[in-house]
Amino acid sequence: MKLSRDIKEYKVNDLRLFAISLSFMGVRFRKKGIKSKELAYTIAAKVRNDILNNTFDRTKYLKSDYNNTAFKVIINKAYFDYGRASNRPATRKLKDSLIKAWIIPHLGKVPISALDNDKMTTLYRKAEDKTGNKSVSKTISACLNAIFRDAYKLGLIDNKIKAPSVSYKAVKSQRFLSKQEVLLLIESNKHHQVSSIIATLYYLGLRISEACALQVQDYNQTFKTINISKTSHYGEIVENTKNKITALMKVPDKLIPFLDKQIEGKQPTDMIFHKHQRRSNTKRTITISTTNVMLKNACLNAGIDPTGITSHIFRRSVSQHLIESKVSPRSIAKYLRDKPATIMSHYASENTDEIRDMIDSF
Repeated sequence: MKLSRDIKEYKVNDLRLFAISLSFMGVRFRKKGIKSKELAYTIAAKVRNDILNNTFDRTKYLKSDYNNTAFKVIINKAYFDYGRASNRPATRKLKDSLIKAWIIPHLGKVPISALDNDKMTTLYRKAEDKTGNKSVSKTISACLNAIFRDAYKLGLIDNKIKAPSVSYKAVKSQRFLSKQEVLLLIESNKHHQVSSIIATLYYLGLRISEACALQVQDYNQTFKTINISKTSHYGEIVENTKNKITALMKVPDKLIPFLDKQIEGKQPTDMIFHKHQRRSNTKRTITISTTNVMLKNACLNAGIDPTGITSHIFRRSVSQHLIESKVSPRSIAKYLRDKPATIMSHYASENTDEIRDMIDSF
């Protein structure tokens, strides 16, 4: 062994012993494909302890050793021990349920080397048949790919594995509300806070999780600005937004009366949109499911068909209305704190008549 500052030799009773620094071992493991510095040092520390305890087994640290390992072991190491903490609370809850209800029961005992597309496709089909939801297979596919990606990063598998892709079409196309329908919903429900929720979602283009987390202290009545820096998940406040982009937004003049009304008599730490005052309600904020029920009742009050209307429709609708007003996608993306490609692919409707009229004018 070549001696260096990190590798020193000692002789004890005619035996040659080598002392290897923890930092050096961490670097060596990172060169083998383990990108996380902390993880490399953790593995190095385990190796060091095994050497000191005279229990070092070289094969335990080789990737090929995992080829015959059951998939549930890979899941525990790659997801529960490593990847789970980096997910948002809502994503974490969804992945936990999919892994425990579908992936481990159906694929958990399969060796990682025997995991092929046929077995994963069979899982997709069973999940769709059982739930009646055609989109569940796409969610399972994304969850499997995240596990495979982390497993490869950790050195648990030799080669990159990709779950079979799933493509599906929604039963109904995306629905958008016209400007007249949005105004009708607001005017028809002024006696209820749902009108203020609709106005906030539409005029600011907020996600419903961001609107539910708004506190009185986030709204500055003097400068007419509002701070978007939190989200609400299942009635609890979580710091940061979905894509980790916060904003201090100028409140449009049409929205000011609604917000002023909502904060009357409230303390700075109170929520702008209050939850149901029931003794059994332990949530801190109003929940998304409650908001969707309120929207359904608001549609019935306004005489609008509630089919396909959820809290996210107002973000899509304001994006579509801005596109129709010839505002550039880049400007819309900055206002909605999203990517221009997302604005055009998710938040814009297809209007072939407009293209045909344009061609006729050439």
